[in-house]
Amino acid sequence: MIRFLCDSTSDLTLELRERYNITLLPFHIALDEEERLDGVDIAPEDVYRFYDEGKGVPKTRPYTVDEAKAIMKPILDQGDDILAFCISSKLSQSTHILKEATSQLKAIDRVGIIDCENVSSGITLLLIEATKLINKGKSREEIEGAVAGYAGRLKTTFIVDQLKYLQRNGYCSSFLAMTKSVLNQHPAIVIENGELKAKESYRGKLDKAVMNFIEDLKDDLLKAKSDAIFITDSGIDEEIREKVIETIKNLNHFEKIYVNQTGSVVSAHCGPQALGVAYLEG
Repeated sequence: MIRFLCDSTSDLTLELRERYNITLLPFHIALDEEERLDGVDIAPEDVYRFYDEGKGVPKTRPYTVDEAKAIMKPILDQGDDILAFCISSKLSQSTHILKEATSQLKAIDRVGIIDCENVSSGITLLLIEATKLINKGKSREEIEGAVAGYAGRLKTTFIVDQLKYLQRNGYCSSFLAMTKSVLNQHPAIVIENGELKAKESYRGKLDKAVMNFIEDLKDDLLKAKSDAIFITDSGIDEEIREKVIETIKNLNHFEKIYVNQTGSVVSAHCGPQALGVAYLEG
């Protein structure tokens, strides 16, 4: 049997975790001296409150080698192989950590580690593709190779309400150079080759900016692989979310539209009221 492990930065819903029997590898997030686990005992609202109270920037980090080994060993001991899905190696050290844990467990021939070159629901989308391959009886090595190919076709792009969260987390310079002014600007960010890059900026109120952002994506969405799309937000107004869902439904292109929210680590970097989509190129 093949078991899936996945970084908590995938923002997997509990429903999907249970449906596909996925084990979470939780990242750490520290508020002052108190450290908690993403997807376990902290909510995005805790992160926003910490920011708003002027207590500084939450510190995030991946799991340790020992923590990874503690999760992996029982799975390996019961005879299952592992396929692990990680946030882009250009944004985190989790792939390196898992490789070291695998080496220490002497399980290199039983563990596949995929650098998803992405974050949030982009990772989840690759997981769903992997489950289809399992259902077709593919081996771990075959699935690993196929999913690595899918990673190159994965498109994730999002729009944020405020620059200050990106600014505080060191992702701001290219956006400031693009917008020239942070006043009433809502930057759009795309993940390319595993890195966050400025796409463009939308002016005006957030609801208008988000809908213009989606409108500009329509041509690309209509060329996408039609199986599924993810709409993910970090606590955006429900009315805006529903408008986005309805707009994508009206494309009559996607068989399945998943809607979910970011976890605490991703929320700490993008801030509240961000919204993005993840899909595979056709």
